[in-house]
Amino acid sequence: MEDKLLPIGSVVLLKGGERELMITGYCLMPKGDVIINGENVTPNANTIYEYGACLYPDGVVDPNQMCCFNHESIEKVVFEGYKDDKYNSYVDALKGGLEKYREKISQETEEYL
Repeated sequence: MEDKLLPIGSVVLLKGGERELMITGYCLMPKGDVIINGENVTPNANTIYEYGACLYPDGVVDPNQMCCFNHESIEKVVFEGYKDDKYNSYVDALKGGLEKYREKISQETEEYL
């Protein structure tokens, strides 16, 4: 995970993207198919993405069609959302929890190999 998580409301353009996305949440685990490079892919049950987003300026039109991505997929930050002390505390706790979860999943995966 990046040292910096962008705040909710940030608007980004992904690498190779044509439309801007607005970040609406963190740590998404898709349950249905995921589209990667234009193809439907069923994600691993342990797949977790750092960000969830909707198209900008459309907003959430269908909650079943969210965009999920990680920080390294961002090409450009168009607008950075609001930050305060509550944001800083939340992101610090979130980053620690996500890293612990990823370590646990990695260990469980190695046990099955």
